[in-house]
Amino acid sequence: MAIRQRRSWRKRIVRVPHKRKHVLPQEARGRKAVVVTGAAMVLVVCLLAAVSRVVGQRTRDPLAVKRAQGVRLGRPQMVPADLVARIRTAHQAGAGWSALARQLNADRVATAHGGTKWYPSTVRAVVMSAGAAA
Repeated sequence: MAIRQRRSWRKRIVRVPHKRKHVLPQEARGRKAVVVTGAAMVLVVCLLAAVSRVVGQRTRDPLAVKRAQGVRLGRPQMVPADLVARIRTAHQAGAGWSALARQLNADRVATAHGGTKWYPSTVRAVVMSAGAAA
């Protein structure tokens, strides 16, 4: 905002006689304090955006160093390697995600965290995460 605009804004603000002594622009007399509240909200949002950028950068830099060192970030793979190989071979042979999930459920294979039901999205996630790790 230009300095001239700030000055004109300051000239338009007056004290309105009220119990709480709200500061309102002259155009807002008799109306709710939407303008001043909106301006304050814009300042708060700008402040939070600036803080978010700083925090994001402070997080991003150390993670980049870890990645450069070859550290695999995120939750470790919990699915056994033989199960990943079974799912991958069946998928490469042409089985779809739903068919694989039904087969794993029929064979009563436990999920990575001890669950009893496989979903097509879970099977796909196992193959994709194993592909990223390999």
